[in-house]
Amino acid sequence: MASESTAKVVEEKAPSAVPKDRRYVGSKETFAYILDDIAQSFNIGKYDDVFKMNILKIDLVLQSITNGIISVWDIINDIFLAAIVDKTRTRWGKFKPWLVIYAIPGVFLTVVYWALPIFMGTEGIGSNIPRFAIYLILQIFSNLAGSLIAIVRQGMTSTITPNIIDRTRLITSANLLSGFVGEKLPELTFGLLLDLVNNNVLKWNRTHLFMWFGIGSAVVSCAISLSLLKPIEHSPLLLSFAGAMPASCKNPNYYYISLYFVGKCLSTEQGFRIASHFALITNCSP
Repeated sequence: MASESTAKVVEEKAPSAVPKDRRYVGSKETFAYILDDIAQSFNIGKYDDVFKMNILKIDLVLQSITNGIISVWDIINDIFLAAIVDKTRTRWGKFKPWLVIYAIPGVFLTVVYWALPIFMGTEGIGSNIPRFAIYLILQIFSNLAGSLIAIVRQGMTSTITPNIIDRTRLITSANLLSGFVGEKLPELTFGLLLDLVNNNVLKWNRTHLFMWFGIGSAVVSCAISLSLLKPIEHSPLLLSFAGAMPASCKNPNYYYISLYFVGKCLSTEQGFRIASHFALITNCSP
């Protein structure tokens, strides 16, 4: 009886670690988060396959090779990028500086990608190996940048507030309100104009339509993202690459998990069996 009464007293006096009624994210930060959610979808990425097939005219075999290389590369770079971001130490945290670092190179890669018809000409890439090499290198760097920003955004979302109710409110508000503010505006507008061009209602150049919408949406998206970040004073990023890389390399679970996904990407029975064996060792369900 004494132990039960003591436990009740301790429970009554012990303060809650995270008060349920406390909001850590104010109205301005919520508004900024909603606009950032809009910026992520402010593009015409839905028509990327049409751009590759009809504008860049990439050979299907070469495109399949690209997809295979990028799939394996995406598995590899996720491991090291996550470790590098985790080892980042600045006065602004580990995530926010990467958003600024990514902004300019990210929009540059996007602009170059949508401007490829200028460099490739009307004949596109086709089966031309030198042109395909340029395209492949661009895809590799774009995937690297995309993986980095995905890790940073997910990390920032999970740590932006310790209150799970506050976090749920923030994510729900962004997902709900961003759709009303124009999240899909470039995609819908471009789809309408592309249909009009394909049906000869508008006598516009289809290649130019892809280029200007792709480049324009990328620049606007970057401007929205940068406008939401407070100016960051000059300070060196304390990146512990020496600590991040060995930590990844010494952990065998990274290799097992990577091998599992590589086996699935290769889509071979033997590779899948080997990967599944290591997945069982690390308790990773296929």
